[in-house]
Amino acid sequence: MQHHLVLAPDAAIDLQMHTMYSDGTWIPEQLIDYLVSERFGLAAITDHDRVDTLVSLQQLATRKRFPLLAAVEMSASWKFDVRTLDNQRETLLSGTPYMLYSVLIYFVRVAY
Repeated sequence: MQHHLVLAPDAAIDLQMHTMYSDGTWIPEQLIDYLVSERFGLAAITDHDRVDTLVSLQQLATRKRFPLLAAVEMSASWKFDVRTLDNQRETLLSGTPYMLYSVLIYFVRVAY
């Protein structure tokens, strides 16, 4: 059965939440219970680099009849050089050789 999620204009949503599976403190069931009790309209649990928990999180949300967007926060890094002109010559700046970025990925399936 296909559902269409309709949110009220003033619905509370949070699209970046974490559980104890990454850097959060919530046990997944407690987090979803909190979201239900506070009447959130939609949430996404975006644990860092954890796609292995998505199915169990969505099953839990479905049992609790809460709309949970499947999502993950992925880490990405790459090496870079920073160059600058100093007195008409190019200089390589020393510093952090890698930049770390977090990329949020939201999947199209909402469980509820």
